[in-house]
Amino acid sequence: MILRALKQLHRRQSAAYRWYALQYALWLGSWSLLLVLDPWNALLLVIVPQLFGLHWLLGANYLQHAHADGHSPLDFARNFGGGVNLLFFNIGRHTAHHLQPRLHWSLLPALQQDIAPRLDPRLQEPGLLRYLLRVFVLGSVLPRYRSRSLMASAPAQVNSDQPLDASSPPADSAR
Repeated sequence: MILRALKQLHRRQSAAYRWYALQYALWLGSWSLLLVLDPWNALLLVIVPQLFGLHWLLGANYLQHAHADGHSPLDFARNFGGGVNLLFFNIGRHTAHHLQPRLHWSLLPALQQDIAPRLDPRLQEPGLLRYLLRVFVLGSVLPRYRSRSLMASAPAQVNSDQPLDASSPPADSAR
């Protein structure tokens, strides 16, 4: 899938393709060099931490956007307070990060505080760990603790016994 996307990019935007190709070459080249120089330390100090960081970033990003309102100018992300911000450069201030993505991470708390009164309180979490425990542990037993979509156009639950009619588009497809 990545190779197919790179081929399409090469055909349509050769400068962007060269930029991505350079990044892949530097990434794979540096890993290869480190593995040749010292395989154990390369794995322990570079490769495994980078893979962990990548999966943490993808997982956290999913949690921050899941069930938020993607059509809203402000309520498109969940925000987390607490230790996650100390450890990961205020990434829990996610709405502020999206509103001004180039703003230095140390300035995100002030921006988040400015916009906080306009944000849906259901998307403001005191901490990531509390959210995970509430939604994934308690929510697995008690439905009232589960996360629910805030999308105004969230589709109704589909009865899996009835096939979907492919000829008629969903009601909100006109957007």
